[in-house]
Amino acid sequence: MMKLLSTILLLAACLNVHAGIYKWTDENGNVHFGEQPPANVETTQMTISNGQTSEPITAQQLQGSWTGKDADGDSHEWIFHSDGTAYITSENKPKHTSFRIEGRYSILLGRIAVDVSMMQKTAGIPANTQTKRTSQRIMIAVLKHSAEQVTLSMNGQTVTLSKDEA
Repeated sequence: MMKLLSTILLLAACLNVHAGIYKWTDENGNVHFGEQPPANVETTQMTISNGQTSEPITAQQLQGSWTGKDADGDSHEWIFHSDGTAYITSENKPKHTSFRIEGRYSILLGRIAVDVSMMQKTAGIPANTQTKRTSQRIMIAVLKHSAEQVTLSMNGQTVTLSKDEA
């Protein structure tokens, strides 16, 4: 789980994606990524660095609740609502740790883009929860998908999820 959590945080901090995505810093020092930066702001055009390809998926295909385990045995629940909200949870019960991301998602250049508004990490007994409000974007490659299953990758870490029945 720590590898996946580290990957999510690293990806959020060091995003490299296809051309057409821009990085800029606002007047408060917050870094933003997007397709259309505000006018009169210095921007950097981002390029892909990992060569990873993504299988096209639509927001409609992605909608719903998906669950599964990664190679480390951590449990995952990814929920994509029709209104564009996303909730991503990773949990390692033996280590008493969990990680939750809340934000808005879209499909951007064949990848899932999640604009994160909140990250929450819980660890230990008794539980110690740290919540951070943020404005970051993570990019998730879709390696393969069907109506019942999706395999996602972030910076080399892979998780296969199955769609929950409604």
